[in-house]
Amino acid sequence: MTDYVVTLPGVYIRRLTDLAEDSGINPEGWLKSKGISHFSLDDIVSMPWQTFNDMLVELAQVSKEVAIGLAFGQRLSINTHGNLGFAIMSCSTVREAATLLTTYLPLRTNLLSLALDEDHDSLIITFSPCHPLGDVKRFVLQGIVLAIKNIFDFITIGQSDIKEVAFPFSKNKDDDLARSLFKCPIHYQQHWTGFKLPLNKADKRLKMSNSIGLNQALHVCEAELQKLASTHSYSAELRKLIYKSITAIPSLEVAAQQLYLTPRTLHRRLIAEGTSYK
Repeated sequence: MTDYVVTLPGVYIRRLTDLAEDSGINPEGWLKSKGISHFSLDDIVSMPWQTFNDMLVELAQVSKEVAIGLAFGQRLSINTHGNLGFAIMSCSTVREAATLLTTYLPLRTNLLSLALDEDHDSLIITFSPCHPLGDVKRFVLQGIVLAIKNIFDFITIGQSDIKEVAFPFSKNKDDDLARSLFKCPIHYQQHWTGFKLPLNKADKRLKMSNSIGLNQALHVCEAELQKLASTHSYSAELRKLIYKSITAIPSLEVAAQQLYLTPRTLHRRLIAEGTSYK
């Protein structure tokens, strides 16, 4: 799985270099040593998983921050999310904003996917890794969950009233900081990652809603999503499928069926991407 490719917007990479610079690392030299250079804030930057992992591990070792994942999430304001951020700002309800996030998060990163559910009193947003996160699980989950929580705080003008947050890892010394940022109970060592929003507020009209702006932003987001789909990687999709398998790794025939391909076609497309099912 080490040949997994991570995608992040250039502006997210810049926020990482801000953290590095705050810790005394020369940001340009640091990026150059990782093979990353000459990108704009509007670019989508791709890097091998190992490069991304090494960047975060190195940053954690030298950082002056107690929790770099939380520090990173704090720096991802809504205007760092491009057209998706503008679309979310224009939504009419929290539920609509959450639905947009589940559809268009791939425009920002392929590290996680989102799903929505609800119980008798909560709208539940679940974050699922698209790839095993290993040593950087805490960073990635804390950072992205906090960034999404901040989106909901912004569009509700600080009234999102998140009820609780769940993480799959154990509590450690960053708990006090996490509770001060999330402003709600945090449950550790859970079987899921995400948070719950009050269901009675999910469909309440937001003050910043703008149907014209929303339609314009969605048009751009949809075009970006189609462009992303045109560079679809079957090997990446297969890895996600295998990772999500609960009981056993699916056979080539079963995997092809779930990807809506014949086994022969899937085999051929994997070969074209320089890999194979085996």
